[in-house]
Amino acid sequence: MYEVKITNQKEKKVVGLVLHTTFAENKQAQEIPPFFHKIMEEDTLENVPNRINENQICVFVMKKGSPNFDYYMGVEVSSYETIPEGMETITIPASSFAAAPFIKRGNPDGLKAFKHLTENWLPEKGYILEMGVPMFIYYDERFIPSFKDHGYDGTQIAEMNIPVEA
Repeated sequence: MYEVKITNQKEKKVVGLVLHTTFAENKQAQEIPPFFHKIMEEDTLENVPNRINENQICVFVMKKGSPNFDYYMGVEVSSYETIPEGMETITIPASSFAAAPFIKRGNPDGLKAFKHLTENWLPEKGYILEMGVPMFIYYDERFIPSFKDHGYDGTQIAEMNIPVEA
């Protein structure tokens, strides 16, 4: 179903917009899609200073013992020298991640990939979730052009990245 590989990734500096949301009453399913689509449609992140590539990244910062979390939609930058007004920063530390490409046609596909990795793949392979390191979904040339041309009608690939420790 998912081709999962362990990757050792360098620190990522991310600049973008943040949505404070919650899993309570499935609120994130109502809030994240319009937030994501508005940023994509308006190319809000297009001109972020010090951007290092054309990719986008959505970072999830969970709060231990709470259904609340922060959802960042941003881009990787070389430095935090200039931050556009209204945007925030987050640094993903260098870490090992279980990375799984998946076809994303909407929010439920991301949740399905996350659940598969955390509830099935990690326990089967003997890995545990590394607490304190944010997980993220990476959007690169496998996703962005198809999404911009076809919306969710294409076969765009995103990549779920879950921090792991052996």
